[in-house]
Amino acid sequence: MRDTLDLPDGTTIDYDTYGDPDGRPVLAWHGTPSASSIWQPLDDAARAAGVRLVAPNRPGIRGSSRLHHHDVAAASALGMALVEELGLDEVAVLGWSGGGPFALGCGAVAADRVTRIVVVAGVEPPGPDSDPIDRDDAKLEGRAHHAPLLARAALAVEAAASKHAPEQALAAITKELPPVDAAELAAYPGWSAMGFFTEAFEHGTRGVVDDYWCLSSPWGFELADVTAPVQVFWGDADTEVPRSHAEHIADGVVDGSLEVLPGLGHFCVVAEAPRILAATAG
Repeated sequence: MRDTLDLPDGTTIDYDTYGDPDGRPVLAWHGTPSASSIWQPLDDAARAAGVRLVAPNRPGIRGSSRLHHHDVAAASALGMALVEELGLDEVAVLGWSGGGPFALGCGAVAADRVTRIVVVAGVEPPGPDSDPIDRDDAKLEGRAHHAPLLARAALAVEAAASKHAPEQALAAITKELPPVDAAELAAYPGWSAMGFFTEAFEHGTRGVVDDYWCLSSPWGFELADVTAPVQVFWGDADTEVPRSHAEHIADGVVDGSLEVLPGLGHFCVVAEAPRILAATAG
């Protein structure tokens, strides 16, 4: 279910909720480039697990207010402000892919309210020794810093193509993915229609470019600032994010562990939804 919340300072947070409305709350961060509706395929699994997924859209994405050149910590703080406004005392946090840093950020900016964190196929902090991520995402990160207008133009073309010809857009994406990920992406109507992607550009491309910018800039915290237990999942067929990112996250936080999922790829969050939700909610 889609909803919006206006913070006292006028900032709007657009978010979705899935699963059990009375279940244990989990703040769920979407990847990049996508919107919060990417969590829709977990609705039934979350309901069965007694989990309430609260999935915010980051600044400038879908209906959320834009922040100019914010860092990961600032966006994470907005997510925790949503938690507070919803009257939730404590929350577990889940982050997938580009959402992983924001899940970790919640643990850094609101350690007293975050019970545990799960990162699925998440990216590590930027640095000279970081192994490269997927080529297209790496290119957009570079353009976000050095040619933002070019990044916006490229994303606008992709968004328009996905909106008007979702089947062709899906085919182009799945062609670049390992078979296990291509099958997951095509299996769910909400994904195969590419809505999770096109919704990110509801009010233009600036928010997504900002997202790439802050992921590849200093995050505003160190991994060692995250004291809540962190469980990292990574599928060994993932061609988007290298294993080293998962290892560095698990090693860098105070209390981290890594589980490698054999035969699964970047979209393992659906195939392993019951296990991931159980690890998140505790």
